[in-house]
Order: sequence, then C-alpha cells, then structure tokens
Amino acid sequence: MKSVGSIWRKWDLHVHTPASFIWKGGKKLRDQTTTERDDTCRSILERMGALDVAAFCIMDYWTFDGFLELRDYFRRNPTAPVKRVFPGIELRLEAPTDYRLNTHVLFDDLVSNERLGHFLAHLKLGGPQGRPPSRENFIEIAKSYDPGKLKHHGMTVADRADDEKMFHLGLSTAVVTRESLHQAIEIVGDEHSLIVQPYDTSDGLEDLDWKRHPYCSHGCRDTPPAVVLRQLACREDAGGDQQHALATLVHAKNLASSPFVRLRDMLFQPVLD
Repeated sequence: MKSVGSIWRKWDLHVHTPASFIWKGGKKLRDQTTTERDDTCRSILERMGALDVAAFCIMDYWTFDGFLELRDYFRRNPTAPVKRVFPGIELRLEAPTDYRLNTHVLFDDLVSNERLGHFLAHLKLGGPQGRPPSRENFIEIAKSYDPGKLKHHGMTVADRADDEKMFHLGLSTAVVTRESLHQAIEIVGDEHSLIVQPYDTSDGLEDLDWKRHPYCSHGCRDTPPAVVLRQLACREDAGGDQQHALATLVHAKNLASSPFVRLRDMLFQPVLD
C-alpha cells in the first residue's frame, strides 16, 4: 500500500441555509413545501459539489433544521452526490460586552438527531427563568420588552400582536448562558463537540476586556472543547451568502480516524515540523 503522507484539504465550517432566520436568499425553509425543500437541498448539494471544498458545516442560527433537512434528503436519496457535511449551530452568549458575543458549535456528523435535540433542550436563555430556546420563548421574550426597547429595534407596542415580528426580534436579541452551553455539550459529549469562538469577526472575543473580566475570557477561550480562530478567509458559501470560513485547511494526519477526530487533533495537538 502506497503512503501519500499528509493531505491538506479546504473545509468551510460556516454555511447558512434557508433555516437560518437571517436568510435573505428567498423563501425560508419553514415556509417551503415538501417539493421546495427537496429542491433547496438539491441546490445546496450542487453548489457544494462545484466548490473545491472537501467538507462543510451547516451553521444556522439557533436551529439544526437546515442540517436535519439535508440529512433526511441524504437518507431518501442515497445516490445523491454528497461531500462531508457536519451539523453545527450559531449562538449568541451572555458576556460583559456591549454586543451579543458570537459563538459556534461544531458537532461530529455521527451525532444523532435525538442528541442534537437534547443539546438544544439543555440550553438556557439569559434571564431569571432560564427558558430553553424555542419559538414560543423567543416570542414571549420580545413581547416583554418595554416601549423604549421596542422603539430601539424599530417596533412599537402594537407590534406585540405580530408573532412573526416578535419571533424575529427574540432571535435577534436573546442570548444563552455560558454555563448552559457547556452543560448542553456534556449531553452530546466533549469528544463529539467543538466550540469555535471567533476572535476578530462578527462580534468575537477581540473587544472583550480580559483584564477586567478574566473569568469570562477564560471560560470562552481556554475551556475545552473550545478553540479561538481569527478570520482566515471570506468568500461566497454554498448557500449563496457571504460568510467567513472558520477553518480553511485541515491536516489529515491520521487517515484511520474520522474527519471530526482529525479536525480536533489538528486544533488541539498540532503536528510539529
């Protein structure tokens, strides 16, 4: 058997789908018919296939619905051409900053739908009630804002009667607690999870004052399974959005292990020259 040594391939770990509430490329996933959803999945796979990227992560805000739709499409269409696609989720964390701290969680593609659901159920939104992220809870949070807060976000008290507006406002303003994030990851397993914390992009850690808030900085930067990455690239993703690629090159040093394990090895145990 011929040895080829190390192989470097591009991975794009930040792809949004129409399941993400920020999607502006057409009809949202929840508003699509079954046929339209299949067409969406087919279009995403075709775009992925046209790129010189070996693996992707679906990184929608607050939901796994886009990834689960693709996974179901794979199951029903086993001959469809597909590259490696990992589940992921983009969240906003409680932090001593004047913005909602952006974070991403990448999961092994071996994690089941049920485990991904358990992860979401164990997250807690900031506030005294510690409610899990759900459509109903996002709406209730937005409706609880006083007139001044509603006005700041371009809405009025009358908009409280519009659940769609309140849902979008809740998604745009809510945060999860750092403690619940780590508890949720324990449900899935550290070995199957990776927190990808942006540094100098999209409300990352760069502006968090680590001298005044060392505990928060340590919790976000140095607690496994977390890794902090600077902006590496910016290009059009498989969904047609401009997104930064959180990791562009993955060192496949152990061809016997899974791609997710190789990614963790590269990040936490870099190969020395």
